[in-house]
Amino acid sequence: MGAEANSEVIALVKDLFFLAKIGETAKQVGAKIRFADSTEDLISCIQSKPRLIVLDLNADGIDPVLTIKSLKETTASVDLPIIGFIQHEMSTLIDSALQAGCDQVLSRNAFTKHLPKILTGKPWH
Repeated sequence: MGAEANSEVIALVKDLFFLAKIGETAKQVGAKIRFADSTEDLISCIQSKPRLIVLDLNADGIDPVLTIKSLKETTASVDLPIIGFIQHEMSTLIDSALQAGCDQVLSRNAFTKHLPKILTGKPWH
C-alpha cells in the first residue's frame, strides 16, 4: 500500500515524560518519529508527508485549537489524521479540538496504552 513512503509520525509534545515515552516506544516498535518544537515547526515538518500527527493538547506554549486549524488550512496536511491526547477530562477543549479537525482525542492513559499500535499504524480502537 506504499506505507513505507509516508510512515513517519510527527509529534508536537512538550512534556518530557511523554517525549521520552513516545521516543522509546517508537524505537521498540521500529516506528519513525519526528518531534516538532512549535506549531510553526510542525507545519514545516508536514512537507515530508507524514502518516500521522500526534498533538499534546495540554502542551505549554501552544494553542492546540489554533494549531489544529492551521494544520487543516495547510494544503499539505488537510487530509493528515491528527490524534490529540489530553491530561484530564476537559470536555470544552476536547470538543473544540474535535471541531477544529482533530480526528481523535484520547486521555493520556488511553494514548499510552495504545501508543505502539498508533505509532505503527495498526488498528487500535
